[in-house]
Amino acid sequence: MLAFWKIVWKEHDPSALFRQSYLSALRKYMSPGDPPWQATGQSDRVAFYFATPDLTDEDLQALEADLAATLLRSERLFLIDTTATKILARPAQSAPRLNTYLDRLTETAVAMAPELRTLKGTRGAVLARLGRHEEALNALSEADESDDFNRCLNAAFRALAHHHAGRKDLAAAEFETSFAILRSHDWANPVGWKIVTTVCVETGFSIPTECEPPKPYVESLAPPRWIARKEA
Repeated sequence: MLAFWKIVWKEHDPSALFRQSYLSALRKYMSPGDPPWQATGQSDRVAFYFATPDLTDEDLQALEADLAATLLRSERLFLIDTTATKILARPAQSAPRLNTYLDRLTETAVAMAPELRTLKGTRGAVLARLGRHEEALNALSEADESDDFNRCLNAAFRALAHHHAGRKDLAAAEFETSFAILRSHDWANPVGWKIVTTVCVETGFSIPTECEPPKPYVESLAPPRWIARKEA
């Protein structure tokens, strides 16, 4: 990592680390017909927000504005999924307006790319938060289960859907699945932990303290000065 930072600063490109993570995450939303991806000021901003666990209301408004200006299909899908994930990490009661926004965004994303299972997982999570438990479980049954991050969150939102449906035993079993992944600590994803914690608060379940991941360095960073709010 130190060697990489030396290369970054030698080339006077402080956005390279965030851009590398952004492009890696963007690839699963790409299709063969997409034009070649090129970095822009907008993608550099989104790359930073993608790597930051806690976003302010101002950050979310900036993401909404970037989404409205995004034309490339793959980036639009990625931006919807990223924005939805960040909102799901916030308390359900923090901003009712965001629930309506989430519903519209995730419905649009699934309509644009019904073949992407990760979008169905995000859609299922939103439906569970909205209390539409059977729709949520149907969407989550088709969700991406390819890694611990997705398996953990899918289980947590299945728990939320079962909770809304009054199936407490099933909810508890799904939470245990989610907690077991969090305890493994080999993925240490702070956003995932925050989302599961938010779901637990909503349902009245207690999340085990040993599930909390170590605090990442990026969480203490302020947005770099090179991230401009508007394109040059």
